[in-house]
Amino acid sequence: MSYTALKVSKEKNYINTNASVLDAWKRIGDAANIFVSLRYVQHSWQCFSEWSKTEMAEFWGFLRKIHEYTWTMLFSQSGKGVKAGMGYTQVAIENYPQSVFRDSLDPNITLFELRISDKARVHCFRHESVCYICWLDRNHDILR
Repeated sequence: MSYTALKVSKEKNYINTNASVLDAWKRIGDAANIFVSLRYVQHSWQCFSEWSKTEMAEFWGFLRKIHEYTWTMLFSQSGKGVKAGMGYTQVAIENYPQSVFRDSLDPNITLFELRISDKARVHCFRHESVCYICWLDRNHDILR
């Protein structure tokens, strides 16, 4: 009886093996991939602890998807037409709840809303390739 030895690869695949893919957010301008930061989330308005398991799953799906986008791709999904994609919509700063945070933002900053689901939104601003989420809006009611 003869046995054939199986060659088992012990090579590990590390997350930084293909750094060019990971560094796509470093590109210049609208060709950069979007990198999301929660640094400025206004937890006094709303926290993730208020979100259901289903809503959190939608949020994580949103994050996976947006990290594949460039800013050009995101901007192409703006407008009041068919509700598809991220639904990039600019919002005037004065439409947000009065707060020390809002007053600390540069008046020339562009704030925008992105769609997570039929109901949930996030409100953000951009600096270079980073999309800073500022307000969570699980019921799409922050602007009402």
